[in-house]
Amino acid sequence: MKIIFTSIVILLAPLMCTNLANIPRYLKNYNVSWDVSDKVYILVRHAEKDKGDDPHLTQEGLNRAQKLSTILKGPQNMNIYSSDFNRTKETVQPIAERLQEEVMIYNARKLDDFKRDLDTNSEGIHLIAGHSNTTPTLANKLCNCSVFPSIDESDYSNIYIVVQSDTLSRTYIVNY
Repeated sequence: MKIIFTSIVILLAPLMCTNLANIPRYLKNYNVSWDVSDKVYILVRHAEKDKGDDPHLTQEGLNRAQKLSTILKGPQNMNIYSSDFNRTKETVQPIAERLQEEVMIYNARKLDDFKRDLDTNSEGIHLIAGHSNTTPTLANKLCNCSVFPSIDESDYSNIYIVVQSDTLSRTYIVNY
């Protein structure tokens, strides 16, 4: 009996220690992982946009936003943030609708303040939509590192991930 119990514990230990159900399959394919007690930041630049002062997404951008929602299926709740621009809000809208979560607005011109707010938030998964000039900057601030390169104005395909545990931060870049 003791052998059977030990075998069951050994088999189930990875499931008890890691929140595998909350890691989207697409990200698992890139060896992205986190533990239930980690803070997880998923940062994306807005999808393809029209021209203008505060443009909306193009059809290609709307398709990319839908693809992002599909890719990030898994977590049942997520804190969703967007700068106060049509293109960023529209990028995370399909996810917010699917999860029935409110999109919280942050000031993209005050990244240090936003980082401070995120540092005081509860554990969990945080999706953040930003811009080519803010997304890698914020990701680097969150990990206290400088591993994320600048985004070219024509690049809409990166997902930046920062996983913070009590002892270290792990970083990932995934294309979609």
